Amino acid sequence: MTTENNTKEQAIGFSENVDWQKYILFRPLYAPSFYSRIFQYHSSKASPPSPAAAPAPAATASSPSWDTAHDAGAGCGIVSGVLASKFNHVVVSDATASFVELAQELLVGKAGFPASKFVFKHARAEETDMAPGSVDLVTACECIHWMDTEAAVGAFGKQLKSGGTLAIAIYYIPSLGNPEAEKHWQSIWNKWVTLDTSPLYLRAYSTVNSGLESIGFPEDAWTDVKRVYTNTHGSLDVFRFSDEVGASQVRDGEGREFVEGDPAWTMQRDIAWLKGYTGTFVPQLPEEDVSEHWDAIDAALQGGTVTVEFPVVTILATKK
Repeated sequence: MTTENNTKEQAIGFSENVDWQKYILFRPLYAPSFYSRIFQYHSSKASPPSPAAAPAPAATASSPSWDTAHDAGAGCGIVSGVLASKFNHVVVSDATASFVELAQELLVGKAGFPASKFVFKHARAEETDMAPGSVDLVTACECIHWMDTEAAVGAFGKQLKSGGTLAIAIYYIPSLGNPEAEKHWQSIWNKWVTLDTSPLYLRAYSTVNSGLESIGFPEDAWTDVKRVYTNTHGSLDVFRFSDEVGASQVRDGEGREFVEGDPAWTMQRDIAWLKGYTGTFVPQLPEEDVSEHWDAIDAALQGGTVTVEFPVVTILATKK
């Protein structure tokens, strides 16, 4: 295991104020179906031979390499742990030093993975010093909106081997299966979006509001781009909650798939969970500022639960 520091500490959307215990408790887990989509996509690619990590099949001249994965914007290492079960080596990087330290503590100290499996990097995804053509898979989950997406995609492309896979994903604010509760739920988020209108946040809103379609993959560098929209009901409006919308960079020939009713992203939750989930966002929205909306949601649920459905976008692309 090595730990590297390649960036200056700076303001990012996920600041030092993140409560990771609350985040893990109230944010949805990435289900097996989420990872299987990524791994199946990667498995379908041909690349030169490389030693494989169990339980991946042995690599041949016609199968992909499972040697090195890079979890960019890793946070506390939620995705990194799953990658560690498939790849020989995992690079865990984040722009916030304390997040990298926490990921190291959780993955090695508590989860019990061998330290030799990881490289921990304090680095911005856009400015990584990863060796060119050294990585088989790059993931950027629930973080791409905080990045300069053009620079980040360029950096990911440089570090990926030819035939390597890039997986970008984001889940968004869920909808509630109760019309009255949903109305007030949206009002709460309409209030939250006004708390920070700095250039960083406006750029993040622009990316998310586009359903990640503002992220482009230049034809000379990428192939087999596939955009998978889960629980969007055929529309990207579910991702839009402000006026900042990035221009679409989707090219002709890119694959688009809509998946509805994925049970992994649908659950029953009560008002305590809704408040806990809201509390995972930075900046914090004081409950008293929207107390009338919480009271209305409470009345609509009548002490019970509501169906919570998360919309998700997953983008898969292959480095030429």
